[in-house]
Amino acid sequence: MSQNTMRTMQRAVPSRSARAPKIHRTGRLLWRGRRAALGVLAVAIALVALVLPDLSSVAGAAVPTAPQSQLAVAGYDSAQFYWYVGGDGGTPINSFVIKTYMAGTTTLLGSQVVSAGAVGSALDPSPGALDMYTVTGLTGGVSVQFNVAAINADGTGPDSPEFSPAATPSATPVAPYAPTGVVSTRAATQIMLSWTVPPNNGSAISSFQIANDPGPGTISVPAGATGSSLDPTPGAEDHYTFTNLTVGQFTLSVTNGVGQSAGTLSSDAGVYAPNFSPSVSSFDFGNVTLGDYVGPQSITLTNVGSSAGVISSISFSGAGANDYSETDDCTGVIANSASCTVDVVFFPGALGQRPASLEVNDVSGTPAVVSLSGTGTVGYYQVDAEGDVFNYGDAGYYDDMGGTPLNKPIVGMAATGDNGGYWLVASDGGIFDFGDAGFHGSAGSIHLNRPIVGMAVTPDGGGYWMVASDGGIFSYGDAAFYGSTGSIALNKPIVGMAPTPDGGGYWLVASDGGIFSYGDARFYGSTGSIVLNKPIVGMAVTPDSGGYWMVASDGGIFAFGNAGFYGSTGAIHLAQPIVGMAATPDGKGYWFTAADGGLFNYGDAPFYGSTAGQGVTDMVAMASDAPPTVQASLDVPAMRHHLVK
Repeated sequence: MSQNTMRTMQRAVPSRSARAPKIHRTGRLLWRGRRAALGVLAVAIALVALVLPDLSSVAGAAVPTAPQSQLAVAGYDSAQFYWYVGGDGGTPINSFVIKTYMAGTTTLLGSQVVSAGAVGSALDPSPGALDMYTVTGLTGGVSVQFNVAAINADGTGPDSPEFSPAATPSATPVAPYAPTGVVSTRAATQIMLSWTVPPNNGSAISSFQIANDPGPGTISVPAGATGSSLDPTPGAEDHYTFTNLTVGQFTLSVTNGVGQSAGTLSSDAGVYAPNFSPSVSSFDFGNVTLGDYVGPQSITLTNVGSSAGVISSISFSGAGANDYSETDDCTGVIANSASCTVDVVFFPGALGQRPASLEVNDVSGTPAVVSLSGTGTVGYYQVDAEGDVFNYGDAGYYDDMGGTPLNKPIVGMAATGDNGGYWLVASDGGIFDFGDAGFHGSAGSIHLNRPIVGMAVTPDGGGYWMVASDGGIFSYGDAAFYGSTGSIALNKPIVGMAPTPDGGGYWLVASDGGIFSYGDARFYGSTGSIVLNKPIVGMAVTPDSGGYWMVASDGGIFAFGNAGFYGSTGAIHLAQPIVGMAATPDGKGYWFTAADGGLFNYGDAPFYGSTAGQGVTDMVAMASDAPPTVQASLDVPAMRHHLVK
């Protein structure tokens, strides 16, 4: 402002000591004086407006205060800039102006105004919020820095006083940016996790990684189609729902063809508190052989609600839901602070981990959940003519006849099914029992018309059969006699037998593939009328008695009924002939063994090792340590039950 202007203002605006028109002067004189003073004042105000700065952009005005630059994360020809929002000056912030500079200089590369978003969004206008914006169109390899200013209805506030740290965008695709807007929302034990898909940094997003601890750990969820709940398109609003979770906070990251993003912590949906509180939150049944089961594990449910309650249902969910069962006394009205008991049994139906959740539903509240786990395992045995037993997988070793002089060679074996023992049988009918296998009798002191060639055990391990090459049957313990071919002239000798899973019958198989069925064993076909390349040497039965396999000495497999074909060695030149076979407990695979201990596995039968290459030349049989699974033999009433020791 010039001195002349200031002098004009001083003359135009009278002070308290200036002479004023006297009150007794005429009205015209008074008005004329006032009009002159007002005219001079208006001119002065106009002059002040011309020379004073815009007060809306200086400190102390109603514009927002300066934000605080925080971080810059480089991406593919882009960078994400983070800052803390400053004060709003009393008027809501409606947008931000973001400026990009060449790193280490004041060279402005670009400026853009972006509208503020909702509270909780990446462009939250709330003072103190940590905001983020992705600046695109940058040049790969050129380092940049950023600052930001906030805008409200009164104007633009000052820039952030410091630049962000430098970031150097990549000229080639990199891992995605971290997802934003990650929110978890609870409805009882069901939680929906939602998020905004981040920019993919030049490579399509393929999956989402979700971590919850304690909970399911980390899972990887494949991206879905465009428009789905797992849309991989940047900017899409996605979601994924969990059930039976008590803790509701997650860390979410995103993966593309280059790598995995940083994780973003979700909002916390809180801890779920049901009306009925279980005595344990989780229980692991450990390793259990397929076809067997362990338990019961008792779980106490206590009513911790404010009034009496009624449990409407108790159920299982999850991948292994069909591998658990329960009995309980949780009936009727359960008073406040009173308890009831649920007994859970685990009987794995498949190999590997079998997770599930026990869910207790209350008619007036939300469900209580107990996480259950257990692992299905299996194993097998091989036995040679000297009675040496070789165990693999989870099959336990309980001694053998190796090194003990035998009257006659070993020709077969059978396992108890609880992975606790086994029997060996010699060609003279001598029985050798190990582990928890009980001795129920033998034919060792009987003169046999023909040698014993195999044996089979009853479902509860309380008895067994032996079969001779003429089809004569010798039954002991609770093994019932259902018939034999001992009085029949056979075209070819009997080479093996197999029982029905309920113990109500058995099959005999001859070396030409002829099948002889007794008791509740049904006939599904045979190779008795077929010219075989090599003789049949063994058989195995499906878990539900709906079919069977036969194996030839060249490893050729013949499947009948509902027995599936999973492969064979019929077209492979073997070093030694096949001598026996065993089926997996779920009927979806099988093993067979050669005389040199070579082991061949097909379907879901796992390979755990063999004696091949160890100098064995007289392997005679093999057996699985596991009986048919309950799931694969739902119509079989007789099942084993071995409590955890």
